[in-house]
Amino acid sequence: MKIALYKTLNLCEKQKKEIVELYNSGISITTIIKTLGFNITDKYFYYFLKKHNILINRKNKIKNNITGKRFGYLTVLRMERNEKSTKGNPWRAICQCDKCGNQNFNANKYALLKGKTTSCGCNTYNHTKNTGKNSKSYKGYEELDGTYWGKIIKRAEDIGQLFNIDIKYAWDLYIKQNRKCSLSGLPIVFRKSSKDRSSGTASLDRIDSKKGYVEGNVQWIHKHINIMKNAYSQEYFISLCKIIGEHNDE
Repeated sequence: MKIALYKTLNLCEKQKKEIVELYNSGISITTIIKTLGFNITDKYFYYFLKKHNILINRKNKIKNNITGKRFGYLTVLRMERNEKSTKGNPWRAICQCDKCGNQNFNANKYALLKGKTTSCGCNTYNHTKNTGKNSKSYKGYEELDGTYWGKIIKRAEDIGQLFNIDIKYAWDLYIKQNRKCSLSGLPIVFRKSSKDRSSGTASLDRIDSKKGYVEGNVQWIHKHINIMKNAYSQEYFISLCKIIGEHNDE
């Protein structure tokens, strides 16, 4: 019955084209047979194709077809072959992203299988949101990161000064100063990350340089102003600034 069927069945051009498209999209021969409603084996199906002059390239056969599988937010809709690719397995997975609705995301099959790709890129915002102060591993307080705070403590130890304030006190002082330099009124910020040191302008200063880092004797000022102030008393430093300003006004 099976042999007779493949010898007697006839296909229109539309059906022939459908078979080629199904095969080239990575659909297995067994699935194509079921889709077309044929009652023949895979072996005789190839005879059937040859009889009807339907040319398919077996090299186009996809390995490890992942059509219909889900990886993170991505569901593979179909597999497509890049004919211009010179690599051994140029198949790409065309996916739908269930997070944002993108239905045409082109993904590397192996990146999906290894868990390296789980969205079309729309999930990047969530990743950013879960870093910094929102990360479970964050050791700082609010925008004041732990690495920078540790360096402030280390510097106090190096110059032999008492350090008797905690990171929360320092942050609350920064907010009390309205995120501005206590001496100039310039806006000051903390560095965005330990790798981006230049972005930070806030520097913790001792009002009276003869005393240590204790409550009532610290303030946040611009780092460049702190360099100029150095070990001078605040009164003397401000008086110098006034003299410089008045002299330049003249």
